[in-house]
Amino acid sequence: MSTTTKVPADEQQVLELLSQNLDPSLEIEVIQTTKTALDDVRSLSDVCCYVAGKAIIGLCLRNVGLTEIPEELFQLKGLRHLDLSGNDLISVPGAINELTELRSLILAGNKIGDLPNIANLSSLMVLDLDDNKMVHIGADICELKLLKTISIYGNRILTLPSQFDQLKKLENFNVASNQLRFLPDSLYGLTGLNFLNLSRNQLTSISPMIGKLSKLVMLNLGRNQLDFVPEEISKLKSLTHLYIGHNFLEDVPDSFGKLANLVYFHIGYNSLKSIPDCVGKMKNLVELRGEGNRFIEINPDILKLSELKYLHLSGNRIQHLPEGIDSLVQLTDLTLRSNRISSIPKSIGKFKKLKYLDLRANLLSSLPAEIVNLKSLDKLDLRWLKLNKDSVDLKKLAATDCTIYT
Repeated sequence: MSTTTKVPADEQQVLELLSQNLDPSLEIEVIQTTKTALDDVRSLSDVCCYVAGKAIIGLCLRNVGLTEIPEELFQLKGLRHLDLSGNDLISVPGAINELTELRSLILAGNKIGDLPNIANLSSLMVLDLDDNKMVHIGADICELKLLKTISIYGNRILTLPSQFDQLKKLENFNVASNQLRFLPDSLYGLTGLNFLNLSRNQLTSISPMIGKLSKLVMLNLGRNQLDFVPEEISKLKSLTHLYIGHNFLEDVPDSFGKLANLVYFHIGYNSLKSIPDCVGKMKNLVELRGEGNRFIEINPDILKLSELKYLHLSGNRIQHLPEGIDSLVQLTDLTLRSNRISSIPKSIGKFKKLKYLDLRANLLSSLPAEIVNLKSLDKLDLRWLKLNKDSVDLKKLAATDCTIYT
C-alpha cells in the first residue's frame, strides 16, 4: 500500500528541481512505494514523485508549463513511470532512451509533432500520446514487445506501421480522432486486443480480417465513412460494446445476431430504414442507440430484449409505439424525441422502472391517463408538443417529484 510522507525526496531534491526548469517554489509530493506496487498506481496529484528506498522510480509533472524536458530528468535511471502530460512540450529528446526501466510514458496534452526512435525502451508497457500533433507513428514502436496499451487519440496520424502484428501483447489500442483512411493488414494480427477504438477517422472500409481479433471486448468504428461493415465482426464472440454509429450504413449483417454477449450497440446516425432484425437476437443487450436513422416503426423483435434498460430512438420517422412495448420490463430510459408519433398506447403506464421519458417534438395532441402510473419517473419531457387543454392531468406525477418539461 502506497503512503504519502513528508520526508524530502532523495536524488538531490529531485535533482534540484530539475535544475530550476521548474518553478523553485513548486512542492513535489513524495510518495513512498515499492517497485511492484508502482505499476498499479496512478497519482491524483499533478506534481509528485514515487520513491522506493532512496531512488525515484516514478515522476509526475503534469500541467506545470514545461516547454522542454529538463536534461537532468534523464539522470533518474530507475524511473518506471513518467507523466509529463498537460504541458507545452513540442519535442522529446533522444535521451529518453536512457530511461530503460520505463514501464509507462505519458505525454498526453502537449504539442509534440514527432518522437525520436524509442526502440531502446524495451520495458515499456503503456504509451500515451493523446492530444498532440503527431502525424505518424514510427515503426520502432513495433519493437517494444511488452507494450499493452497505446493511446494516440486526437492527433493527425495518417498511417500506421505495417509491422503492427509484432506487438503480440498489445491489449488496448486507441487511435480515435486522427486522419486514417485505411488500416494495414498487420493490425488484424493483434490477436490479443481487448479494446480497439478507430472512431473519428476517415475510414471507408474495414477488412473481413477483423474477425481474427477474437478477444475484442470493445470495438468502436463510429464517425467514419463506412457504407458497410463486414459480417466477420459476428465472429467476435467476446464483444460487449460495439459502436458503428455516425457512418453511412444502410443495413447491418444478420449474422450480428450471434453477438450474444453484446450489452451496448450503437447504430445511430446512419441511413438505416428499420431496426435490424439481428438486434432482437442480442439477448443480453442493455442499451440500444438508434437515433438519427429512417425508422418508420419499432421492430417488434426488440420487444424480446428482456434486459434492455436504455432505448434511444430520437430523430427518426416513427409513427407509433407497439402495444406490447411494456414487455421491456427493465427499461429505465426511453428517448423518442423528434419523431412523428401521434399517439401513445395505454400500456406505457405499466413500466415500473422507467425514470426518463422524452417525447418532445412529436405529433402528440394528448397523452393516455395511464401515464400517471409511472411511479419511478424522474423526468418527463413534453416540450414542443401541442397538447389539448383537456389532456391528462399530470399533477399526480409532479407530486412524486417527477420533473416535467413543457
